Amino acid sequence: DYESVLLVGEPKTYELIDKMLDAIGGALRTRRIHIGMDEAWALGRGQYLDRHGQQRKFDIFNEHLTKVVGLCQQRGLQPMIWSDMYFAMGSPTHNYYDLAGVIPPDVVAAIPQEVQLVYWDYYHAEVAFYRDWIGRHRAMGREPVMARRRGGVVHRPDRREGPSIPSGHIQDRKSTRLNSSHSSVS
Repeated sequence: DYESVLLVGEPKTYELIDKMLDAIGGALRTRRIHIGMDEAWALGRGQYLDRHGQQRKFDIFNEHLTKVVGLCQQRGLQPMIWSDMYFAMGSPTHNYYDLAGVIPPDVVAAIPQEVQLVYWDYYHAEVAFYRDWIGRHRAMGREPVMARRRGGVVHRPDRREGPSIPSGHIQDRKSTRLNSSHSSVS
């Protein structure tokens, strides 16, 4: 659709993702797969805009996510995505961490239950901020998986003031993932 975003609703898009899931899914030791869905800033532009007119990004995003989750389920894969695009789309400034951002209830209700949301944050060090953002994920009816960046830890279980997150819920940002919102696998 655009240089960094696949064309939502286009059959060829899902044929490509089908092939990607077949190639990657067979190589995984786990049934969990990270499908990305982040940095889709051009979502709804390009050919999509020409074909469908202006549409709410939340709806385009959930339409695509629902289709990709279905493809994952056909293979017995359990998809995860970066949750940040929901927060950026809900922000008047398009900022991931905008306290004024709102994700409408109809959008939350349309997120497939089979997808797990992964929360990452490289920028904040305040415990209160993490508690707030974890609470925002929980308000979406989800217990977030916490990510950390390679070489830096978001959660340190040895620090008493840190948020309580089971260690099994921490994942590397550079884990095996199929980025289905981008035109490449990373």
